[in-house]
Amino acid sequence: MKKYFIISLLGLTSIISGQSINKKYKALWAASLFKYQFKKDMTFSFIASGHIGNIKEVGKYELKRDTLLLTFDGISKPLKFVYDFQGKLIEIVTGYEYDEYTEEEGITKSAIKRVPVKIIVYDCNTKKRDTFLYYGIKPEGETNIKEQLYYFLNSFKILRKLEPKKIIKLSETSIGKLDATDSYDKNERLIEVFYRGSRISGIQPQGYVFHYKLESNQIVSITDNGPNVNSSFIFTNDKSNNLESITEKTKNNTLIYILSYE
Repeated sequence: MKKYFIISLLGLTSIISGQSINKKYKALWAASLFKYQFKKDMTFSFIASGHIGNIKEVGKYELKRDTLLLTFDGISKPLKFVYDFQGKLIEIVTGYEYDEYTEEEGITKSAIKRVPVKIIVYDCNTKKRDTFLYYGIKPEGETNIKEQLYYFLNSFKILRKLEPKKIIKLSETSIGKLDATDSYDKNERLIEVFYRGSRISGIQPQGYVFHYKLESNQIVSITDNGPNVNSSFIFTNDKSNNLESITEKTKNNTLIYILSYE
């Protein structure tokens, strides 16, 4: 079943080919724990334990933009990961997300499973402009809409200086309380996020205004209220309460991005 979206394509990848990693990653799935340790010399070690058994391997890795290729010793075909905007690894074959960790941290939850989303870009004249893949969240759960917005807005950097994580955790302040940079309504829904100025700095606030469907948490649009900007993003949902479309409208153009989960 196909789903439709509309978003902006700005800065999808930030990983440069040849860059090294000095981090550790882990994931818990299939009743097994998987750990990778990456070193600056472009080598890695792999340890698995649990239901799958005890496995130890080593090899070399390579970064090609947002793709991480792992070549295990004695195996010619590399294992592929996506290195996403949060620095997380998504294993392409299984779709599981790997988190960075330290030795002191324990494993508390099972890995998030991502799904490949095919995106076809159209302009306002319905002319096809581009096609690419994005690895989003599995489309289910009560917070699905907010999580989808979080991943899409972050990955494609649609909005300047917006921290989409606030869309999921709307407020850590008391109901109706305003701070210097953000504002919430009586239902603790995020209403404004400023990227310039504040209510107490003396500089006129400029930012993004969130619009909701009646008293629900369903975001129907986001508008940039900065001077001479005149841009907005309009969202619709399907019958299963998943995001179905995002229309980006600027002063001179409208972009339509059609997505389908594979």
